[in-house]
Amino acid sequence: LIIMALIAVVVCANAADRKVTKIIIAAASEGDSDDAEYYIYNPQGQLIWMQTSSTRYEYEYDADGNLMKRNTLSWIAADRAYKVLNTAVYEYGADGNVAKMNRSLNLGSPYQRNYYYTYSDYKNGEATAWKEYNADSGNLRYEYKVENALNTDGTIAKKTVYEFDPDYPEDGYYIYETNEYTYQSNGDIDTEVYTTYKQDGTVKKTSKRTYTYSDLDASYAPANLKADVNGASIVLSWDAVAGAESYVVTYDQEHTTVSATTFTAKDIAVGDHLFAVQAVVDGTERNAATPVSATVADPGKLPAEKLAAGKSKKVVETNDEGDDVTFYVVPLTWAFPAGHSAIKDIRVYYNDNYVSLNSQKATSYDLKLYEWQARNTNSSGDFIEGGVTFNIAVTIMYGSGESEKSNIVVANPYNEVNGIDAILAPQIATGKASSIYNLAGQRVDASHKGVVIVDGKKILKK
Repeated sequence: LIIMALIAVVVCANAADRKVTKIIIAAASEGDSDDAEYYIYNPQGQLIWMQTSSTRYEYEYDADGNLMKRNTLSWIAADRAYKVLNTAVYEYGADGNVAKMNRSLNLGSPYQRNYYYTYSDYKNGEATAWKEYNADSGNLRYEYKVENALNTDGTIAKKTVYEFDPDYPEDGYYIYETNEYTYQSNGDIDTEVYTTYKQDGTVKKTSKRTYTYSDLDASYAPANLKADVNGASIVLSWDAVAGAESYVVTYDQEHTTVSATTFTAKDIAVGDHLFAVQAVVDGTERNAATPVSATVADPGKLPAEKLAAGKSKKVVETNDEGDDVTFYVVPLTWAFPAGHSAIKDIRVYYNDNYVSLNSQKATSYDLKLYEWQARNTNSSGDFIEGGVTFNIAVTIMYGSGESEKSNIVVANPYNEVNGIDAILAPQIATGKASSIYNLAGQRVDASHKGVVIVDGKKILKK
């Protein structure tokens, strides 16, 4: 449990009524193996992104400026992406102070743990006492309190956090961590020494950070930041900022300076990625545009796009035996996704069936359905109702396997070509075999599969 991080967040959460005039732009440290590499603030001056060599902290605020959520993300080298590891969600009381914080650790793993914290005392808008509970059992785990030693001007010289373990009440409150501060002449914090302690009071670890600042100016935040996905690349664009010498693009573990108002991030791993852009003015990285997210799909299994069906038609072909065979044809077209990998084959699905096209380039296909497939018949071949409705989709076969299905188009080629004659309506309603009449008023009875009887003459139809 990193109490320092929790305290820092609670302080930020109660800063909605404070006018932010400066932002931290960097932090140099001694004795800290997980040093913050950079801080990113939005146009409103709210800290939205803090990153170390392996960890990222993302902050979300409501319309009133209250901190609502803090995600801790860990860099997964194998996936080349940040994954949410821990999360903290804040609830506020009527007085505007944080009343409760729900926290989950090791999300999605067998080691996931869920806690919640309740805050009871505040001084100058900062929490000075809180309790930690196991969210699953509701059992109290620890209690914490804060004591501040002040300088003569009222600034905090040393903040001490004490912990109490209800399982060992005889130990009372013991020191858990301290923060010691020095200040610049203008009142900004200059250095912070952070120390954690063992339960016997001896020092566990100490680190020192030195802070530098930049004046806040929302006009420096680039406007209209957009991210367009092109296969495994993401193209960013934004509006120019007056006075900008360059721009810094931040994503994944990259913090890259560019001179233009466009940037292409190449070879991006599959998954969700967050992008921020800051203008560099007078040598300083300023407020960021509100970050945008973009998702790269698996380049091995990108689905086909824009599947469409044209007007169905009826065709009669002669087979090898010289017999006429009737088909109902649905003309299909589709498009390949941008940035797809090598295609091995294409499949057209129609209901529970599919046909392989044995093609790597086809973007159209005439789906041919035998007459018996396009019509609804019973086991004896009797016509029961209108034609069969087909749900048609296209998939792409890649070396890594079959893609998800494209968008689905629905077609009923038999009804589209022939319509449903009013004479059929009673049979359709009752589910009985139909007596069918042609336009000349002649009865065409399909009571025998493959045989149509017209005026007493048998005409074979296959």
